[in-house]
Amino acid sequence: MTSDFRPATYFGVADIRLERLIDQQTFERLLVEAILFEPSIVVSDVFLFHPLVRNHIERSASSGAQSLFETALVEGVVIPAVRKPVSGLGGISSSLTEKDVDGLGIPRNVFVGLSSRYNLLIARNWEPRHWAPKMADRFYNLLDGSLGVDTPPHVSMKELWEDSKDLRTELIQEAYSAEVANGGYGVRRADVITRAGRYMGVVAAGQNEPNGNNIVDLLKDDPRKRRVAEKFFDWIDEIYRLNQALSFGSYPMTVAQKKSDFALIGRAMLTAKNLRYVVTESARTSGTTERLYLHTRIPRLDYLAKLEPTKILELRNYGHDWRSKAEAFVAMPTSTSRLAAEKALEVFAKKLRSDVKMDKLEATKFVLIATLGTQLLSPPVEFIESHFQTLPWHVIASFVTGGIVAAGFVRAMHNETVSVSRGDTIRQITSLHRASPGEHGV
Repeated sequence: MTSDFRPATYFGVADIRLERLIDQQTFERLLVEAILFEPSIVVSDVFLFHPLVRNHIERSASSGAQSLFETALVEGVVIPAVRKPVSGLGGISSSLTEKDVDGLGIPRNVFVGLSSRYNLLIARNWEPRHWAPKMADRFYNLLDGSLGVDTPPHVSMKELWEDSKDLRTELIQEAYSAEVANGGYGVRRADVITRAGRYMGVVAAGQNEPNGNNIVDLLKDDPRKRRVAEKFFDWIDEIYRLNQALSFGSYPMTVAQKKSDFALIGRAMLTAKNLRYVVTESARTSGTTERLYLHTRIPRLDYLAKLEPTKILELRNYGHDWRSKAEAFVAMPTSTSRLAAEKALEVFAKKLRSDVKMDKLEATKFVLIATLGTQLLSPPVEFIESHFQTLPWHVIASFVTGGIVAAGFVRAMHNETVSVSRGDTIRQITSLHRASPGEHGV
């Protein structure tokens, strides 16, 4: 990793394919949390035009104000990942083709409206991430290595794995062959989803349907097919977001609906390692794991989300020492680094809750996980299983790589509200291994 390549977390919740899990209120909470606790967040260029982003921006625009998302873009906390070189935020929309936009099913009026808004913004330090060469080829390799094998990643997935065999193998290979025959490479997510819809008999030949949620809805009268389609699209989406995160040189963010889904994520990470998309070498040889559980109170995220954007960015600056001390603990867990992280978090939390009434606070648990060695390549399933006993839960997790810490989180959402065991919010910081920008071809 070069010295000027800032740590950042891939903000996967901006993927329009998560619309059935992420509503507007949840998006607002996750955005303010990421801005406060992550070092910075990377958003893929086309995700900048998500309807939830539009709603967020329009709410502020209606009163003549600049939104939190826009302010974070200007300040460089939100970092776009662009597929073509552009000189600033105003050039992003012109760098996208109709196929890029239509591939995510983004309404044309949303795209045009947000383009005009971004054209007015000037980033103070324009340092975008760039799409790696042949990302579609990397996507195909990750799909093939993760899904195109006979053995499921978790024993509980055996029946579903068998039922989805044609989709996991033949259909993905067909998509790849068609792309190569047309002079391209790899596969496109929208094409895989459309082909799955045709295979299941709900998308007509010649018709495109890039939104898997729509296909799932069309299968409402066939529960078995619907279940297979829903999980297959979830797997495709997870691997798509992982591919983007690694290609942008950022920390992966993942979404899982069952604990067993983390097994697939682990397999995808191992596939990425074998394809040299991530670095696993470490100077540390011990395989031991150190955990530091930190309990504190912070203002509720829905309360924080209502603050002025400039105030939120001001509060974010007070978290620098906490992120630095947490990084030091994960890099080398000692009694000294443990105590320093504890103190830094409490100082940050105290600043966040200053002048905030008690009824606006929530109990929060941070978990720092320092793994000495290279064993922890996939999310620690045993940690998640020990905290989330009730299924189905929707778990959003941001994982740290390369021994560099972002204030990542593990959060459970149920019935469109944020809640976890005993009413605590659980955030997790862990240690995976991260590739440098050069290794992604960026």
